[in-house]
Amino acid sequence: MAKHISADGQMADAADFGPAQVDGADGRMHEKVTGVPEPSLSPVGIGALAHEIGLTRDTLRVWERRYGFPRPLRNAGGERLYPAEQVRKLRLVKQLLDAGHRPGNVLLHPEPVLRAMVRQSAPVSPHVDLAPLLELIDTERWTVLRNELMWRLVRVGIERFIDEIAIPLGARVGQTSMGGSPSATHAPALGQVLQDVVRRAVRLLTDGAHGARGRPCALLAAVPGAAHDVQLAMMEVLFVLARCRCAVMSAGVSIDEIADAARASDIDMVVLSMAAAPDAASAARAANELQTRLPPQVQLWTSGGNVPRRLAQQGIQHLVSMTHIDSAVAQWRRHRVLS
Repeated sequence: MAKHISADGQMADAADFGPAQVDGADGRMHEKVTGVPEPSLSPVGIGALAHEIGLTRDTLRVWERRYGFPRPLRNAGGERLYPAEQVRKLRLVKQLLDAGHRPGNVLLHPEPVLRAMVRQSAPVSPHVDLAPLLELIDTERWTVLRNELMWRLVRVGIERFIDEIAIPLGARVGQTSMGGSPSATHAPALGQVLQDVVRRAVRLLTDGAHGARGRPCALLAAVPGAAHDVQLAMMEVLFVLARCRCAVMSAGVSIDEIADAARASDIDMVVLSMAAAPDAASAARAANELQTRLPPQVQLWTSGGNVPRRLAQQGIQHLVSMTHIDSAVAQWRRHRVLS
């Protein structure tokens, strides 16, 4: 059974993570359940902005200092307030970071350019019709959507589901939720549904494994700054599918906590998602800091867009895509046999 490690060091079975809650006979996921704030045209504070978009306060401050954007207003107490147009632009920036762009390449562009870049960065398989799924999202029929996604996962398999359905669907919804309209709440709600579907797949795999999984054992974590667990959940199911044992740390933990968990566990590698790193320099610092704190027998792998090429020269393996997990694990096993 895959384990999940919270920031306080507690571990829980993947089965402890039940389905996202819904309210009402229509299966709609309402605000009091999701905790997703309604979009607002009035300026928002840094805490609310960080939570809504999935960036940390530190990341926003670094960008403000380094790139001159965002440019928050200040209230009487000196606290940052972000106007609606800056919130819209930051949603676009976050979408492009998730697609592999670097902050320095996107933050200085005007909003129309960013929208065009988002459209170009959202590949959709020509063989997959997302329209029925998008209609369920538009009408907020989350229970029906969850069941439909589970059916598609069983039909096409986990790898194709993540590559052809989950990632493109998230990208499409992200595009349509960036204009400050009521649909701005759909991306976080979809994330909850996808996380539930993928975690169910993990339970199906682990419950039926009966000890068949072996080495490597991977500890999955995200660079400080991640606010959502969806990517970690997708990474987890692909590692389990590759017959690995794995533990997953909650998003938002520090480098110190990741290193402590690695030293306290019998693992072969730490796989660090870099998608939330504010820029390549921050990604490099996080990877270098973590690598120096890992035991010598534990490898460091990275996943996500903000990864400098020079890290490969330091013995850090980068997964360009989550669908490369199976081949990377197979290569690790071949090397282990030869050594």
